Amino acid sequence: MARETIRRILLELQRRFRVAGRGSVTRVEQELGLSAGYFKDQRRPERQRFDLRILLRALAALNVSPAEFFASVLGAADPLDVFKSEAAALQRRKTQLPRFLIRESERHLSPRPEQEADLDALEALRHDDPARTLREARSLIPVVPDVQVPRLLGIYASACRSLGRADEAILVLTRALDLAAERDYQASLGDLLLRAGYICSERGQTEMACALAERATLVFARIGDLVGIGRSLLDQGMCFFHLNRPRDAAELMIVALGYLEQDRGASPTMVQMSRWSCLVNLCLIHRSLDELSVAESYARQAREPAGILGQERLLGRVIVLEAAIARDAGRSEEAELLYREAFEIFRSIEPLDSALCGIELVRVQLRMKRNTEAYQTAKAMMPLLEPLEKNRVASAALAELLRSALAGQGLSEALLHSVAGGLQKAQRKTASLRHRIHA
Repeated sequence: MARETIRRILLELQRRFRVAGRGSVTRVEQELGLSAGYFKDQRRPERQRFDLRILLRALAALNVSPAEFFASVLGAADPLDVFKSEAAALQRRKTQLPRFLIRESERHLSPRPEQEADLDALEALRHDDPARTLREARSLIPVVPDVQVPRLLGIYASACRSLGRADEAILVLTRALDLAAERDYQASLGDLLLRAGYICSERGQTEMACALAERATLVFARIGDLVGIGRSLLDQGMCFFHLNRPRDAAELMIVALGYLEQDRGASPTMVQMSRWSCLVNLCLIHRSLDELSVAESYARQAREPAGILGQERLLGRVIVLEAAIARDAGRSEEAELLYREAFEIFRSIEPLDSALCGIELVRVQLRMKRNTEAYQTAKAMMPLLEPLEKNRVASAALAELLRSALAGQGLSEALLHSVAGGLQKAQRKTASLRHRIHA
């Protein structure tokens, strides 16, 4: 068997062990009567002793279909089947279903008058308050019409993902996908395929996420959902960007913009959120290619959907991008004004983002030799300590900056780099929005 094929088989086996959960390697080794560390040795080229019989026995112990396993290795697996097989593996190691799925299965036991829910509003809430979204979804599941159940499950799963509850998100989303397929709710199916792709993206399965987005495009095209096509093309473009194919990504996103029109029967909030994301990502792509004037044009266009949505967070992130581009282009005074504007926007709604804007503002002022203003800006970040006090990483990083500012000495590029690194680490741990912008 070719060495490359063996390498791919062993990589896929490692992934299946990760899906099966902690302790699965030891359990399978014991069940097969293998020496401790057998599968660990398989990761070391000089120790590899590939044995097809042991592989097949290991797959049986993991409850993995050999046909599905080898289809994944060869790149011929149905991405939806792979996603569902991972959900099945999760379910086997769980003692019970998530409470929300239990409530969903019991929704017809004590019938109540049906009432349609405003799922667009619940989707918007998910971005700002995922914990509250879970509570509202639990209250709605007994009463919404059957046609709304798959999307409600999908919103619940996305809120779980935002809160870092990935296993629960996968289980709930798989149930939603099954319902949508069983009842032929094609619009819901397309939306759920995109949500599954987001989970795969966050787990580093970019190619699988892209395949799910392609599947969603076909679903939306079949039912004539033009906005859905635009959303799925956007997601494919983002996958291409992550796969280091920026030109292909930009081409898809430009096409996607043509489909994202508000008068096509879709939720206005969804349309504008997708337009904002498309424009921001086009800005990021062209900035990565050092095409700053094009990037700046897309950033300015992204102000419109942010304004229509009335979300200061989205506007603030656009302004941060504009500031970074102005800084990269050597327009320091313009960058200073923009960072200051973003700093004020985020001060009361996103303390971490406000602190990061403050760091960049100090950096620009130091480069402009405005040291007194730089120290004043650093001191002005003192009120951010209180809202960040429960975030130890962020508060420690900010305190380091404030000590230098209050002492009137020590502000430097090295210090700013260290503090920004600490704040970004804290931000990654608490991020709850897709497409968060790091400039």
